[in-house]
Amino acid sequence: MRAFLRSRLTWLLLIALLVPTLVRMAQRALMQDRRFLAMPVELNLTPMDAVEGRIVGRLVARLKVLGPVHLCDPELDHKVAGALLADPVVYDVLNVGRRWPRGYTADVLLRRPYATVRVGEHFVPVCLDGMVLPPEPYRERMATLFAIEGVRSQPPLPGEYWDDVRLDAGLLTLFQLAPHLAELNGLGLRGLDVSGAEEARKGVVLRGARDVSVLWGRPGATVAENSVERKVRYLRAFARYADLLAGQVLDVRLGEPYLRQSGAS
Repeated sequence: MRAFLRSRLTWLLLIALLVPTLVRMAQRALMQDRRFLAMPVELNLTPMDAVEGRIVGRLVARLKVLGPVHLCDPELDHKVAGALLADPVVYDVLNVGRRWPRGYTADVLLRRPYATVRVGEHFVPVCLDGMVLPPEPYRERMATLFAIEGVRSQPPLPGEYWDDVRLDAGLLTLFQLAPHLAELNGLGLRGLDVSGAEEARKGVVLRGARDVSVLWGRPGATVAENSVERKVRYLRAFARYADLLAGQVLDVRLGEPYLRQSGAS
């Protein structure tokens, strides 16, 4: 009985040692089989709308440069994700799936422009985290975004982060305002001047329709200035009478709101 058990254990040990070798041999054999060289058959983009639909073509072009990838290649996921992440419009590759015998799919999370920054006569799209995006395919959407003016540094290349304290102040201000913009629609807010974002006496200035300006202040201030909630409450009240604010400057930074004619000291 003991001899039988020893024999069984010996065979099991041999099998355990041989299986990985046999798997590697089979994998190498399959890697030589060109029937399993794959190209992309489906890209699932999130978010997906008319603009993102046009991105599919540029991403497929990147994957064509990568060339066919064998479905048995253990690095397939890494190679496909790396090719896609090289495009600044891609935030993350959530999944790469094999579709036998000659295709693969990818689930891609895209970046979206949050605002534009005026540089001379041009506008540069940026994400909320400050990453610069290429103008295409966002040119049409850029016209609907807030425009930030007063950033003095030059933008980096698309896919790089724009490190500028004034830009950071503008993006933070937009983030603070975003949940309330529907309520403030009457003011026609469409732009920000961040040239004085670091100055306690000025801060960020919002630009609205009918030559209305709002002294918003410093978005990161934690003392002296009104809270974001209080500033928004004042703006919500004045938005009801937006037609009467033409050419006015509304100051919501400190204490009660203050209204004066544009150009007055």
